[in-house]
Amino acid sequence: FWCTLQLGAGVMVLSIRGKKTPLEERTNRPADTAFKQQKLRVWRPILSPTAAIATFATTGLLFLPIGLVLAAVTNQVVEVESINYAAVCTTNPCYINLTVTEKMVAPIYLYYKLSNFYQNHRNYVRDREDAQLAGESSLTPSALSCTAAKTRYPAGSAGLAEAGWEFNSMQNVVSPCGLIASSVFNDSFRLSTAGGAPVPISESEIAWETDRRLKFQNAADGSTGRNFAAFNYWRSASCDDLPDTSLRQPCLDAADSTLGPVGWCFPGSGYCAEDEHFIIWMRTAGLPTFRKLFGTIAVDLEPGVYRVQVSNGVLDPNTGLYMKQDLSGPQEDLYPVSVFGGTKAVVISTLVVGLGGKNPFLGLAYIALGVACIVRNPSPPRPPTAT
Repeated sequence: FWCTLQLGAGVMVLSIRGKKTPLEERTNRPADTAFKQQKLRVWRPILSPTAAIATFATTGLLFLPIGLVLAAVTNQVVEVESINYAAVCTTNPCYINLTVTEKMVAPIYLYYKLSNFYQNHRNYVRDREDAQLAGESSLTPSALSCTAAKTRYPAGSAGLAEAGWEFNSMQNVVSPCGLIASSVFNDSFRLSTAGGAPVPISESEIAWETDRRLKFQNAADGSTGRNFAAFNYWRSASCDDLPDTSLRQPCLDAADSTLGPVGWCFPGSGYCAEDEHFIIWMRTAGLPTFRKLFGTIAVDLEPGVYRVQVSNGVLDPNTGLYMKQDLSGPQEDLYPVSVFGGTKAVVISTLVVGLGGKNPFLGLAYIALGVACIVRNPSPPRPPTAT
C-alpha cells in the first residue's frame, strides 16, 4: 500500500493506491446468475395494427358483459331512504314514514345516515385509546393517548375546587376517552307497519367479529364506563335487571370493584364498550357523508308505508318518557347535527352478496370501458417520410 502527494500550481493532489483484491475474494460481488446480473430474457412486443385491434376488441368484449351483469345485479337492490328527520323532529320520540314501493326480500339492513360529519379528520381519528377500548386495566389519565375527554374535572375555576381532587387518578379517568367515543351516535329506531304491527330488528352480530372478540372489551378492574355519560345507565343498572339471566352471576361477581358499582360494564356483558352500536361508531368513516348499520330485519317487507320511531335516551316504563342516561330528568332532544350543519336519515336496503348495497358506478365503469375499447380504431402506422 502506498500513496503520493503532489503539489503544483496551488493544487494538491492526493493519490492513494492499494493492493488489488482478486475477483474471487470480493464478498460483495453479486452471484453470477441471470437474475442478479440482470440478464433475464425479455419480451418486447411490437403491436401491429392487427394486434392492437384484437387487444382492444378482446378487452371490450370481456368488460362489456361484466358491466351489464354488474348493472343488472345492483339494479335488483331495493333501497328506501327517509327525509332528513333532523329538520322535522322536534320531540323525543319522533315519528317519520318510509314508503316501500316494491317487495324487499330478507335479509334487510337498517342504517342511519349522517352528512357533513368529518370522521376522517386527522385529529378526530387519532383521538382514542385502543388499549383502554380493549379492556386493559389500571390506565390512568396520564397513560392515555387521548387529547380530549380523558379525565373528569370537578366544578370550579380551573377545575381544582373539589377537595382531594387529583388529575392522575383512576377515580377521575374517563373510560372510554377521546373525541370519537364522546360523540357517539345514540338515536335508536323502531319500525312498524302502517297498522302498528312491530317489525323485529336484530341488533346483534352487526359489528365485525374481530372487533367484538379482540378490540372492544370491558376492563376487569371496573374502569369501563367510568365518568362516561353515554354509559351512565348501564353502569348504574342493577344486575337483577339484566335481560340475559345467565349474566347475572358474573355481574354480581364483578360488582366489588374498587372504582364503585360496575353495573353492566363487566367483561363479557355485551354492554358499554362491548355494545355493538358503539363498536360500529368507533370504526370511523372515510367520507363526510356515511351510513352505519343499526340492525338487520329477517322478514320480508311488502310494498306500503312503514313508520319509524326515532328516540333517544332510556325509556321509563312507568311514565313512558325517555330519560337521560343518568335518569336525572327527561331526555328532550335527539342526537344534535345542527352544530356541524349536518343531516340525519334512516335507510333500509337489501344487499347483493359480494357487491354490497345499491351502487351503479362499478357496472357503468365496466360498460364505459368496454364500449370505449370496442369503438377504438387504431390508426395504421404512418409511412416513413421521404428525406
